[in-house]
Amino acid sequence: MQDAVEGPSRDGFFFYPLYRTSEDREGTGQGNDRPQILPNGRSHNWRLDYAPAAASGRGRIVVTLDKKTTVLDLREGHRPAGARFNRFGIITTWIDGNGQHIYFDDLTYTASQE
Repeated sequence: MQDAVEGPSRDGFFFYPLYRTSEDREGTGQGNDRPQILPNGRSHNWRLDYAPAAASGRGRIVVTLDKKTTVLDLREGHRPAGARFNRFGIITTWIDGNGQHIYFDDLTYTASQE
């Protein structure tokens, strides 16, 4: 389970949820309502939540950046196909030649068993 940071750097970088299963199936947050990180050096508050029982038991990933939320429901069959949500990450653009510097501070982590 990851957050992605990518997009046209002149307009800011999109921030959205995505995941990939062990069988290389994936789901990606889509739409023009995804939050953006503008290239202005400001700090942001973000949150990543996973609710395994949501979306009729398929699972749901919710990403919030500065009070703007993007929801990604797992696709049918992806969770039982090997999606283990045992870590999180931030992934930046893969193809773009521009780079980003992302710093983390004051992180809080919580977990609970179903």
